[in-house]
Amino acid sequence: MSEGQGSGEEGAAGAGEGAGEGAGAGGETSPFAGLPQELADHIETTGYKSLEDLARAEFNTGKLVGVDKSHLLKIPKADQAGDPEGWGEVFKALGRPDDASGYTALPAIEGVDDIPSEAQSILFGKMHAAGANEAQVAAAHAGYAEIIQAQNIAEAAAEKAQTDEAIAALKQEFGKAYDEKIGAAQDFIKEHADESFLGFLEETKLGDNPSMVKMMAKVADMMSETPILPGGRTGPGKTGMLTPAQARAEIAKNDADPLFQKAFMDASDPNHKVNVARNLELHALAGG
Repeated sequence: MSEGQGSGEEGAAGAGEGAGEGAGAGGETSPFAGLPQELADHIETTGYKSLEDLARAEFNTGKLVGVDKSHLLKIPKADQAGDPEGWGEVFKALGRPDDASGYTALPAIEGVDDIPSEAQSILFGKMHAAGANEAQVAAAHAGYAEIIQAQNIAEAAAEKAQTDEAIAALKQEFGKAYDEKIGAAQDFIKEHADESFLGFLEETKLGDNPSMVKMMAKVADMMSETPILPGGRTGPGKTGMLTPAQARAEIAKNDADPLFQKAFMDASDPNHKVNVARNLELHALAGG
């Protein structure tokens, strides 16, 4: 082999080594090629993929220079269970009190039942374990109150709609006798209920329940000491105005009564005018 040939082989080998240093896996050129090998290796171990990544990291690091260390927060690498002391320092820096007794008692909120002190102690213990500060506890309580208030509004609206529907059904059933039937039911309760029962009705709102009112009206009818006659109520528990159903029942009874029909059809009969008037009144009530 000639000397010239040997020099050419050595040059080719050197060129191959240089290419290897500047190329990555698959023949791709490293973005850090041209840097001293020691620096290039270090940068690549940090996970930076480009010169831009490296520049941004350096820029952000520069912003921390001169910052008071007390303003920096060191986040533990382990989770809370793995490093409770480390996370305790983080939570303390973010405003968590030293222990659960350090939270301020939850204030009263209109429309929401107060949380008993025993329940608050349990809640504060859970919130403290989760790392909550005073503001977070207050926000959670306010959110809870909003949920309860919205539920109360929805329940009140549903209850009112149900009551209105029941009252409308009672008015349809009682017809023109509605006011009198309601009054008879109220009088019956006042006359026969003691203070304890009245208090129960008030507390449970059963006194306003249409089903209860309807039952009391029927009981008042059953306990009436005088027959049902036109002309209005005759006293507590005694009803005079007929419901549509009662009026239709009396019409059917009169239609089957030959004496009533004879007087109704005979203008010369002494009871003719009374029976005609009664028949008109009954049909008016039945159509109510």
